[in-house]
Amino acid sequence: MKHFFSILTFLLIIRTISYSQGWEWQNPLPTGNNLNFVKFVNNKIGWIVGDAGTILKTTNSGINWSSQQSSTNNNLNCVFYTDTNNVWAVGDSGTILNSTNGGLVWFNQINNYNSYKFNGVHFVDKDYGWVVGGNDFRCIILTTTNAGKNWIIQLDSLNRMINDITFVDKLNGWAAGDEGSVYRTTNGGKNWESRYLADQGFLKRIFFIDKNIGWTSGQGENSSMFKTTDGGQNWVGIKGWGKDIFFIDKNYGWTVSLGTNITKTTNGGDSWITQSCNSDKDLNSVYFIDSLNGWSVGGTGIIIKTTDGGINWSNIQSGYIGFYLTDVQFLDKNTGWIADFNGTILKTTNGGKDWVVKLSKAAWVMQNLFFIDSLNGWAVADSGNIFKSTDGGENWFKQKIHDDSLTFNRIFFIDKNTGWIAGSKRIGYNTTKGIIFNTTNGGVDWIKQAEYYVEPLNDIFFLDKYRGWAVGYEGTIVNTTNGGGSWNEIHINKNRLKSIFFTDAFHGWCVAFGEIDKTTDGGITWETLDCCKELDFYKVFFIDMLTGWVIGDNGVVLNTIDGGKNWIIQPRSTSNRLEGIHFVDRLNGWIVGSGCTILHTTNGGSTFVEENTKIYYKNEFEIFPNPTSSKIKIKFTGLEYPASIIITNLLGIEMKSIDLNDYSGNEIEIDTQDLPNGVYFCRFQSGKDCDVRKFVVNR
Repeated sequence: MKHFFSILTFLLIIRTISYSQGWEWQNPLPTGNNLNFVKFVNNKIGWIVGDAGTILKTTNSGINWSSQQSSTNNNLNCVFYTDTNNVWAVGDSGTILNSTNGGLVWFNQINNYNSYKFNGVHFVDKDYGWVVGGNDFRCIILTTTNAGKNWIIQLDSLNRMINDITFVDKLNGWAAGDEGSVYRTTNGGKNWESRYLADQGFLKRIFFIDKNIGWTSGQGENSSMFKTTDGGQNWVGIKGWGKDIFFIDKNYGWTVSLGTNITKTTNGGDSWITQSCNSDKDLNSVYFIDSLNGWSVGGTGIIIKTTDGGINWSNIQSGYIGFYLTDVQFLDKNTGWIADFNGTILKTTNGGKDWVVKLSKAAWVMQNLFFIDSLNGWAVADSGNIFKSTDGGENWFKQKIHDDSLTFNRIFFIDKNTGWIAGSKRIGYNTTKGIIFNTTNGGVDWIKQAEYYVEPLNDIFFLDKYRGWAVGYEGTIVNTTNGGGSWNEIHINKNRLKSIFFTDAFHGWCVAFGEIDKTTDGGITWETLDCCKELDFYKVFFIDMLTGWVIGDNGVVLNTIDGGKNWIIQPRSTSNRLEGIHFVDRLNGWIVGSGCTILHTTNGGSTFVEENTKIYYKNEFEIFPNPTSSKIKIKFTGLEYPASIIITNLLGIEMKSIDLNDYSGNEIEIDTQDLPNGVYFCRFQSGKDCDVRKFVVNR
């Protein structure tokens, strides 16, 4: 019994670390990710899939939605079920996920189609199914006869992307794709015949209610909605278009199209009526279980529901919905503030569970806020607007510099009296220059300290009253050692530097598009790290000398635990742009961004390193046996110096450290008898290369 329990514990540990997420949604709820497809099994149970591996499930008719761990960060485009247990979801980078227990656990069924985007999936029973998609050069149809254990190519050709597929039985099926392409099979996909309905049309969905009657919809210059009554041999263009189409019988159907439009037909598509849907977000998918009850989903997590056939729609999504969030700051685990680009400031006193608006739409282009203590805080925006609070953000008053040509990007205080602002001044049509202001009396007076005939200064950072740095366009970095009495200017490249952070007088980082720069001499010289060329970064933040984060476009979060020598991409929770980040310690942090995104972590952003997580400066090494009961052996080649091995637990606490600088072999043995049962990370440093492996101690 003891051995059985140990094995079960080990399996549960592995399953947990394989699918857990470090960053969780706080706003909006249940998610702020784009949602791409909705489908219901019955009037109670349904699924939604979306960007960044989002899978949501409801068991109470869509009143509440819970997030399911999908085991992928790829965008998911379609979901299909055969019953309440067996479900499939497909998406980008060749993703085909399957669950056999209603979504409690999802497995990736395929891993050799990474260059393909899968858009549609359909099963006729729990064994027979099809997946469609393509890439810039080819279209593809895959089929399975054993529930996805094996997938076989039915069609792979130099043709247009296929976007959707449907079957009415094991033999009769149809698919639709770009440039008006429609495919038809009458023998289960052994043969597919194709035709083109609209040269300029992009057909996104195809839907059949029986072997004869079907519709396809999309968008384009020509008519992009077609109907057939003879199984697809002939198609007739009908009025209307949409990204998704759904019918409950031959007469009643709905579409969603670009923007917020939902249209309904009661005569099989001969005419359509626009319905008001109570949403300002783009809608991507619609589904009805009968003539009254339906749902639609779309951009930034919008979920709407109707119980009267679409006459009225209610918004299921909850939380603060504004413009987009630009900055966040917390004083402790409970008290924090957030700035919205539209001039709104929100406050929480329970760690972000609830957010209350304290200043509403006071000025446009609000980029930044800063609290020096629990009472005194400032926020900056355009037109020279500065806002101050002396009661913890409950009330705000203006400290405006009366110059509408000014846009302030960052404000920084070293105490409640001494602070600086970095931004830009408009000096002509489409021409600006960087500018720095300083106050020594809490913002009562602001004095201009410097102007630079370059593009705007985007960020400013001070260590104390004397030493500070600011960054801007054209690779501009300026620094002062006398509180801004004079500033020295250098240009490290041509990029738009967006954020800067120093942990002491020598060690600092700044970020830009595809770039992390580091200095070890106070900013005199800078080294550009050889990584991340494809990523656009907006903010860098360190909690101590070793532990820091960088955030940016497409939901990217990088983390370092060795002072920026190596950066790990943390599990992606969103595809939204991330702009603000703050930690109160190594574990507890918040991120904000577009779509009113608020993410929260209590474990530093990740409790593990995924198998496919990219680690910059990556180097291979082996650990065996794994799991182990008493010792591990680590085998490596080509050791470079400095070299070390560090073992940490799931919380990042260092358990063992081995210096390899005087080591000349290629294998080392480490005693693990003093480590409790559990999961550990082994970080192997060899010169500039670093790799991390997880191993399990199990006795």
